[in-house]
Amino acid sequence: MKTLLKMTVATGMITFLAGCASVSDVNDVAAVADLNPVIAASAFNKALAADYAAYAVYEAEQEGEWGHGGAFARKAMRAAKNETVEAEYPTDWAGIPNDRIIVLNKARIHMNDKFARGGKQSHPNFAGRAQGQYDCWVEEEAEGVTDSDCMANHRAAMWRIQDTAPEPMAAAPAPKMSAIPAFVVYFGFDSAKLDALAKGTVHSVSNQSGESKAKRIVLIGHADRSGDQGYNFNLSERRVQAIADALAKRGTAGASVTKSSAGETSPQVNSGDGKREGMNRRVEILLER
Repeated sequence: MKTLLKMTVATGMITFLAGCASVSDVNDVAAVADLNPVIAASAFNKALAADYAAYAVYEAEQEGEWGHGGAFARKAMRAAKNETVEAEYPTDWAGIPNDRIIVLNKARIHMNDKFARGGKQSHPNFAGRAQGQYDCWVEEEAEGVTDSDCMANHRAAMWRIQDTAPEPMAAAPAPKMSAIPAFVVYFGFDSAKLDALAKGTVHSVSNQSGESKAKRIVLIGHADRSGDQGYNFNLSERRVQAIADALAKRGTAGASVTKSSAGETSPQVNSGDGKREGMNRRVEILLER
């Protein structure tokens, strides 16, 4: 599984791989290694440009996929100029099975719907992250990877984007799911075990789901940066599962439970790589109705 890395690459460090990269791809990847968006660029486009740029460098330098790196670099440059840059269309990528195209198309529609309702303005950083990681997800699916970090990162960012514009009027609108204030459960170092406080929080979630008539309980798992990314992603999954199991025992009053994991990619407290941070070892719980 690929893991998106943060990296800074000086132009002189980029190596031309004869037969594997075009001159334009190499130059474009080099250009976005130290990309500075125009002052007039929106907060969303600045975040989007940064995400595309990081992935462009990763694809080229770490994966040797200079064609993809160049393509994402050019999207980064367009976003940095404050141009409108659309998310990838799954059908434009060869090798994605029809059943996965359906999944990707649904995610794209959901994302664009959130954007249309003000998500880019209310949460520009998460919105930029969501689109950048969506495109990364599409690229991974084209390579046969159906459980990529990019997919998890996209979904984790999407949970944080709230609507600011009203839904269009309709003759018979479907009931809208609205977010209820979140709960957070914290964990010990390298642990997915629930302590007494965590169990009390689960009890509160169970009660609140019934009182609020929640339709869905969303769980998003996280880890700190003290281990490698793959291990931390698995650890965040175990933490989510621990909460899900505890909720199953307490009862959810008919609410469905949705599980997602972000590993170390969405810290509550910014810390250096390899650092332990208790606030980042958590599962966020959101009730929707």
